[in-house]
Amino acid sequence: MSTWCVSVFFSQLLITLTEQYVSCILVIALDTSPTRLALARHNAQIYGVADRIEFILSDYISFANTYLAFPSHSQEAAERKIDVVFLSPPWGGPSYLSGTTASTTSSPTKNAPESPPSVESHPSYSLSAIQPIQGAAFFQLSRRVTRNIAYYLPRNTILGEISNLLESEPSPAETVESPDMVEVEEEWMGTKLKALTCYFGGLAVGQEHLFD
Repeated sequence: MSTWCVSVFFSQLLITLTEQYVSCILVIALDTSPTRLALARHNAQIYGVADRIEFILSDYISFANTYLAFPSHSQEAAERKIDVVFLSPPWGGPSYLSGTTASTTSSPTKNAPESPPSVESHPSYSLSAIQPIQGAAFFQLSRRVTRNIAYYLPRNTILGEISNLLESEPSPAETVESPDMVEVEEEWMGTKLKALTCYFGGLAVGQEHLFD
């Protein structure tokens, strides 16, 4: 059984996760807007999953830092162990489609996959544009909470930067023979690519053994 920590901005996704993952005993839903929290709670009640969701008015960074402050062997840490984090940080508004310059601090990846042809009409989006802290910092903070992360990103995100997330901070479970990989899923609505969901740790296909 597992505990998920997600944003409630996508309230339908929140409900779907709670319904489909029968082993999930609790979803912790975070948002900085009381209105969005109230709407998410209302929707959860309609679908009969409100009893499995804890709604918290907080920003994710503050929540994660407070969670990590618990001693690793304390009762609080044992009772509140988070198995999965779904990251959906602000992209910077509609201007994300205009693209941003890639961060100069990120190292290039050899033979990095190119952006899909379906997003060539938009400039590339850099993780450094994510708010309120850079996307790599969001990821590194979350990897301290759990290795199992789903990262919801713009469709025109630079794939090389996504790959570099694992190179910058490898998982303790990684070995030369079995490196931790990332699975990138395209989210389509009809014939239009809307976003990317990137799965790390035990959420990626073929890496279920990393889920603990």
